[in-house]
Amino acid sequence: MKAIAYCARHETDGWMHPGAVMALSPLQSDRELQVEVLLDEGLWVEHDGRYGIHDYLDYNFSKEEIEKKREADRERKAKKGSR
Repeated sequence: MKAIAYCARHETDGWMHPGAVMALSPLQSDRELQVEVLLDEGLWVEHDGRYGIHDYLDYNFSKEEIEKKREADRERKAKKGSR
């Protein structure tokens, strides 16, 4: 759950560097087991030294979608303010 919240807050499209994983689970022995289980169960994937949450973008907005929504909101507010 912390990993999903981290990815949403930092708009990573579901990807985390090992340093982020270390921050989310500071005890090394627990972290290694947690990562192993998440990978074995298919909930996470590993690619190019990073960890990704499986199907993250199926249930969460991508960074690009968030930026488009923000831009549309800015335009809407600017238009409303110019009336």
